[in-house]
Amino acid sequence: MTFPRRAITVVQGVDQLRTGRGPAQIEYVELLDLGEVFRWSPGANLTDDGKNAINASGGFPGAYVRVRRAVAGSQGADLTAAAAQTLLTSQGELRRIPAATLTENIVLTLDPTNAAAPDLIEVSRFDVSAFTVAIVNGGPAAGTLVTLPVSVRANAVAQFNGTDFVLRRSGLML
Repeated sequence: MTFPRRAITVVQGVDQLRTGRGPAQIEYVELLDLGEVFRWSPGANLTDDGKNAINASGGFPGAYVRVRRAVAGSQGADLTAAAAQTLLTSQGELRRIPAATLTENIVLTLDPTNAAAPDLIEVSRFDVSAFTVAIVNGGPAAGTLVTLPVSVRANAVAQFNGTDFVLRRSGLML
């Protein structure tokens, strides 16, 4: 049995999906405020983060899941001097530590919540103070992926493999 293809629905914002009813079948929605396409995934039990997953308030159970595209990543907010921070793909794939930011060693934990293979998180360190930056996998195989060394500009890229974040590359920046 085949089903007819349906046109993509254009919606202004996230709140319209949240206050709407979950459909009975797969449908695609483009959100104008995010410039992203979402696919209704029947039965999906995901945490609503407004970027990768959006839950409807009624109707059938499931979630709208962002359709991943092979394009350059989005810039997230600059990182701070907080000793422990959790990074989500919904916060932006490209993260930076500006110059003169660090006041102590920091740990950045890559959280797999709502991540989907092959999502990336890239951290670029522009701070050249005498503190380290440890990048840690927050998935089941938890552990330090890489430690960016003291007093140099460096970056690292981690990719989600469906279960855990794995280190793709790291290095010093000129």
